[in-house]
Amino acid sequence: MSWFRRRAEERDRRDWDDRDRRDREDRDRRDREDRDRRDREDQDRRDREDRLRYR
Repeated sequence: MSWFRRRAEERDRRDWDDRDRRDREDRDRRDREDRDRRDREDQDRRDREDRLRYR
């Protein structure tokens, strides 16, 4: 295997690893944002229910 081919394969593998890492980070960020949004909505709903209950 030539040196150029090895270098190209290493670069491709690094590119894929970087892409996988970015995809994983994006997915984690979206999951965290979704969880935060659901938590806020749940808290808002509980607050509304409490206000209605204790009027």
